[in-house]
Amino acid sequence: MFKQASAALLICSLTACGGGGDGTAPAPAPAPPVAAIPEPVVPPVAEPSPPPLSLALTAAAQSLELAEGGAGSLTFIATVSGTSSKPVVPVIRYDRLQFTAGAIDTSQPGHYRVTLQTLPDPSGGTKSSQVSFQLCEDAACERPYADTLRTLPVSVTVKLRDWGTMQRNGAHRGYVPLQLDPAAFTQLWSWSAPQSVALNPVATGEGKVFVTSDNPGQNLVYVLDEQTGKVQWQKTGTDFKPHAPAYANGMVYVRATEEANSIASTRIWAMDAKSGAMMKTLALNTNGYALAPVIDGGTLFSEGGYFSSGLSSFAVADGTLNWSINQGNAKLSAPALDDEHVYYYDGSKLFIYRRADGIRTGTITDPVAVVRNTSTDPMSAPVLGSRSNVLVLSGTQFTGFCCTSASGGSNRPIVNLSVDPAAPGMLWKTADGYLTQPALSGGVIYAGTGAIYTGASSGYTARFDAISEETGEILWSWTPPAPDISFYRNVVVTKNLAFVSTDKNVYAIDLKTHQAVWKAPYPGDLAIGANQVLLISVGGQTSLGQVVGIKLQ
Repeated sequence: MFKQASAALLICSLTACGGGGDGTAPAPAPAPPVAAIPEPVVPPVAEPSPPPLSLALTAAAQSLELAEGGAGSLTFIATVSGTSSKPVVPVIRYDRLQFTAGAIDTSQPGHYRVTLQTLPDPSGGTKSSQVSFQLCEDAACERPYADTLRTLPVSVTVKLRDWGTMQRNGAHRGYVPLQLDPAAFTQLWSWSAPQSVALNPVATGEGKVFVTSDNPGQNLVYVLDEQTGKVQWQKTGTDFKPHAPAYANGMVYVRATEEANSIASTRIWAMDAKSGAMMKTLALNTNGYALAPVIDGGTLFSEGGYFSSGLSSFAVADGTLNWSINQGNAKLSAPALDDEHVYYYDGSKLFIYRRADGIRTGTITDPVAVVRNTSTDPMSAPVLGSRSNVLVLSGTQFTGFCCTSASGGSNRPIVNLSVDPAAPGMLWKTADGYLTQPALSGGVIYAGTGAIYTGASSGYTARFDAISEETGEILWSWTPPAPDISFYRNVVVTKNLAFVSTDKNVYAIDLKTHQAVWKAPYPGDLAIGANQVLLISVGGQTSLGQVVGIKLQ
């Protein structure tokens, strides 16, 4: 009953709601619209990000060893992974005092092959620095890529040659390729000869300093350790007067004259540099005091000497005489050498000989030379120029000392002589005279004057000049402070400093600022050995029998 009533009620309700009474069934109401079911939204799948740039170097460190004047290169590979939609520029940073611009080979994808070339004439000693490699968006690296900076420690060692003869070698330029910091200079030692005998200019080799006395009957040869100044060995003779030493290829050469019979007994001793063992003697048909011989390419060249003139050439392997020439009036004038010729200045003429056989190929007259008398000497060496030229201290001078341990005493002009066979002759002479043996580097001549009378209350002064090799004009000058009144001995020049002695001190002059940046209270003849030790054979015009070693770096 409950179910039926319910059904009737339902029907009724539907009829009553029809609104009409005609019994006609109403039209069914339209079905409500069905809402559209939205399509499912699938989020886009993100593309994977490209891996960031990363960098690795194939070497942890690089080192290079060179001989003086040599050249070399360092090479490393930077391996790159990852990509970028922006520009990728490799940027290298390096010490520009060691290397030239780096070359980068990109021929292999993902690899940068970097080569750095050493500068010409690299500085001696060992120098360490760092090379950096980085990837950037621009060449200035203002927008570097993160975590792409890599550094490579590098070191370059340049082994210097020894100070083998007067002004270092046969060119007599007095130039040593060193970049120096005066703040690092330190005195290592000081050594005095027994009985305060006079000492000649020194030579170096095998880590040793070769010193000869200028007194007959004394210990003739002293060999000192370059780092400590301690005597390693010595040679004693009787009535022999030794001259300035020379060094080459493990041998030290000392010319010695027997005082009692100088002509018959003048010879050159050739001794083992390490032990002092006498290896051979080279007999000379000349006599008298002489400047250090010059050894190059297995040949030794020596001047005639104070009481002689001319040149001799020896084969150092067996001591045989190659040739000998009695030419000119030179005394105390060391020959200069290039690959083919020997240049010999006698105070008024420059003689040019073939190295191989001694045949004279030219004679160039010095038109401004003043030869004071037959007892005066050049007491200098011609300097090989860089422009087919030879520089000489013109004329002769009288020192009052018949020995090689003393310095000259007269100001003389520097004369530039062309040795070009097509146009030989004088190119220029300096307006002023100079006393020191000059040095030459980079087209600039460095020389110091002797005492110049000023007429002022101070009386005398002196001047150190930098002179153009091309024109002979003074480029700049430096005057030492009082009480120094004269320059003496020789000039030694490095890449950034010139060393010169006055009558009181040795100074280092900065080649850029033209000012003294260091001094030592020892005047004297100067040399720089292969181990970067400045050696001072102490004494202004005359030797004081002392040698001082200064560590330069």
